[in-house]
Amino acid sequence: MDATVSAENFKKQKLFEQQCDGEIDRISNLPEHILHYILSFLPTKYAVGTSVLSTRWNGLWKFIHNLDFCDEHLYNSSSKRPNYWKRKRIFRDFVDKVLRHNDVSNINKCNLKCNECNAAYFNGWISTIIRRKVQELNISVFKECPFRFSDCLFTCESLRILKIYMSVSMKIPASVCFSSLKVLHLGKISFFCDQSIQEISLSFPILEKFILRYCVWPKNVTFFAPILQKLEIEDRSDGLNDCEIKIYAESLVSLKFDGGPYQKYSLCHLSSLVDASIELWPGEASVHHVGSLLKDIFNVKNLELSGSSIEVLSRPDFSNHLLALSCLIHLTVGYRVRVCGRALIDLLRSMPNLESICCPDGLSSIWFKGIGRVMGTTPKCFLSNLKLVEIRQFSWIAEKVWFLKFLIKSATVMDKFTIKLTTRASFDFPYSGELPEREIKQLQMLARNTNCVLDFS
Repeated sequence: MDATVSAENFKKQKLFEQQCDGEIDRISNLPEHILHYILSFLPTKYAVGTSVLSTRWNGLWKFIHNLDFCDEHLYNSSSKRPNYWKRKRIFRDFVDKVLRHNDVSNINKCNLKCNECNAAYFNGWISTIIRRKVQELNISVFKECPFRFSDCLFTCESLRILKIYMSVSMKIPASVCFSSLKVLHLGKISFFCDQSIQEISLSFPILEKFILRYCVWPKNVTFFAPILQKLEIEDRSDGLNDCEIKIYAESLVSLKFDGGPYQKYSLCHLSSLVDASIELWPGEASVHHVGSLLKDIFNVKNLELSGSSIEVLSRPDFSNHLLALSCLIHLTVGYRVRVCGRALIDLLRSMPNLESICCPDGLSSIWFKGIGRVMGTTPKCFLSNLKLVEIRQFSWIAEKVWFLKFLIKSATVMDKFTIKLTTRASFDFPYSGELPEREIKQLQMLARNTNCVLDFS
């Protein structure tokens, strides 16, 4: 097989040299370090393949500092794909060959992406890559596999960026410190530890971005990230392990949470929080856990709530957990909000300094059922700082018009109120392009700020 491949490569090299005969090959005349730099942007398969171009290119791939392994890259889409076992062997042999012949002392970046992994080979590859002082390591494995990472991953001091997306079980020590890590992505990992360990402590002194998706933790875990700027959490756990996740991130600026939460998240000392996006799942989410999450973001200035989040917060058992978001300035409301008018008023009451509201995806037809009965119960200071409102994809029906009137009448310093009419006909709104003139005039008359601009388009 090797002899056949060598013969084919020789033929390709000769053909290329004949085609280039008489022409100036400016790229091949570049200094070697420039050629190494060019090759570093290619998937490793193609970087290795340049060896057939000419003797000038032969072996240049051995000195590149960026490695990109993907099992799909190895198969020619125009030819018949090899069978399953042959594909696995081809990928394994290719990665082995490249790592064995790569002649650099440090690797800047390594991507390792495959459909599934063989534990013995995979750990060997990762150990080799870490010994080369890798700075960025991205691992993606699609199929679930019985695999445990080598301990060297937790002691690597060169890593700046680590991204792992694979359905594996990862044994984790009781205490870990990634002293150089700035970016961390973890996805689909089930962490476990020794039975004697009651709490896991993870320290990231210079971590700036942390994304945690669909991970499962066995015990209580605490993250220390004093300069963390951005945090994203997607939680799909069932909460059966009853663990608490504490994150100390006093410098956090941006938070995105999507989940139950069925596990308890404690986000501690978020005094610098500016932006937060919250999507809570409707269902039997724990009142205590949701209340704790809302309490932790009390300093947020810009908040995005999905429609399902407002559904959850509108439940009677959550009404006592709506703490004052006194720093909140801008609120974005997500699609398909389905709550009663009283719940909506309660939510807005918790935002005394709100200056702007945006509903980019419109309003649900049953959002404001019963709102007329609660309009008269609001305090005089309600929405006293509201200046801007924008509602897009608006359909002109009675309940929604009541809400518009309520906002305009309550907001004493409103500067601009923008309504963008939906262009899609629906059951709620069978026509488009025209607004009832009588309703528009009523809205204009309700504006308490004479300089308020009402924009209906």
